[in-house]
Amino acid sequence: MGRSLGALVGIAQGRLCDNYLSDAEIGFLDRWLVENDAIAYSWPGDVIHAPIKAALSAGRVSENDRAHLFQTLQQLIGGPAEELGSSRHVTKLAFDEVPRMQFQGQSFV
Repeated sequence: MGRSLGALVGIAQGRLCDNYLSDAEIGFLDRWLVENDAIAYSWPGDVIHAPIKAALSAGRVSENDRAHLFQTLQQLIGGPAEELGSSRHVTKLAFDEVPRMQFQGQSFV
């Protein structure tokens, strides 16, 4: 799984290097994630694959879908390409947001 995640990050970096995500690149990402289902169904692959499948299901990738996917991939790689050289973090892609749970009179760890 670690190698697949590293490959996904590398693929995302390569796709974003020209600051545009083409239909062919989105199709490639979809095929790669289908072929690497271990990463496609776990974080962060699932966060990327879901919008790809949604965009492709319409038969045409809308500019809104393209922009959303571009932003998601940027978060995966740590930000815009021009900022990566000075970046100290690996990713800005958030984990699932879990609602705050309170247990009255209890501590939860």
